[in-house]
Amino acid sequence: MQVSRSATIVAFAIFIMILKWLLALGALFVMLSVTVRGRKVELAMFSWLAALLFALPPLRNVMPAVPPLGTLSDFLSFFWAEGIVALSLALIVFTWLRRATK
Repeated sequence: MQVSRSATIVAFAIFIMILKWLLALGALFVMLSVTVRGRKVELAMFSWLAALLFALPPLRNVMPAVPPLGTLSDFLSFFWAEGIVALSLALIVFTWLRRATK
């Protein structure tokens, strides 16, 4: 007997993983724009990154059949996305604090 997920379920799971990567890359590009290119830090950046940090776990939970934490999809997308967003938020906060003291 062979048990496997349908192609639709697999495609949706891959779509969610790609979506998490795209959101994380967006956060990374915003952080690089602020820290490297000298863009002005805006309050909306803090709000967006903090909201994204707390929105990724529910996005993970919409995956089909909600696999347990620690599956391959988590190692490929969720943990990386959470880490990139958290690091981006922290770096933007520290950049804002550093620029405010000048």
